[in-house]
Amino acid sequence: MFQDYFQLGFKHISSASGYVNILLITVVFSVYSYKLWKKLLVLFTAFIAGDLLSLIFFQIFDNKPIPLAIVYLPACLILLASLLNIFQKSDNPSARQHLARYFLVILFSLSASLILARTLSSGIPGNHGLITFAYNLGLEWGELLVTVVICLVISVLVNVFNIRMRDINLLISGIGIGSSLFLILGS
Repeated sequence: MFQDYFQLGFKHISSASGYVNILLITVVFSVYSYKLWKKLLVLFTAFIAGDLLSLIFFQIFDNKPIPLAIVYLPACLILLASLLNIFQKSDNPSARQHLARYFLVILFSLSASLILARTLSSGIPGNHGLITFAYNLGLEWGELLVTVVICLVISVLVNVFNIRMRDINLLISGIGIGSSLFLILGS
C-alpha cells in the first residue's frame, strides 16, 4: 500500500495533473541560477516542511471540511510569487526576497497537500496518516525531479542561448500571473 501511494504522489507531480505544483515550482525557482544551488536547496526544504505540516494538520482535522480559503490559497500564492519575481531587479534574490519565497512555498505546500490528502483519503479505510505520508514522499521526489529539470532548462537558456535571467523571469512570471488568475476566477 505504501508503494502504491508513493507512486501515485510521484506520478501526480511529474505529470500534467500536477500543473499547479509545477507552475509554482517554475515561478519560484526561475529567479535562481544554478550557481545559487545552496539557496535552491534551502528553498526546496520548504516543500518538505509544508508537507510535514500538512501531515500534522491532516491528523488533527481528519474529518473536518477544508475552509474555502484554503482551496484558493495555492493559486493566490502563485500570483504573489509571480509579482515578487517581477519586482526583483537583480539575478540574485535578497535575503528578504528569499525568505518571502520560502514562506510562500511552505504555505503552498501545506494548502495543496491538505487538499490532496482530503481528496485522497475520502472513502479509503485504514491509516490516513500513512497514506498521506507515502503520497507526500512521492510528491517530494517528483518535486525534486521537476526542480532539477527546470533549473537545467533555465541554465541552458541562459548559458547556451544567452537569454537574460530577467527576461526568463518576466516570461515565467507573466505565465504565473495569467494562470493563477485563471485558477482563481475559474474556480
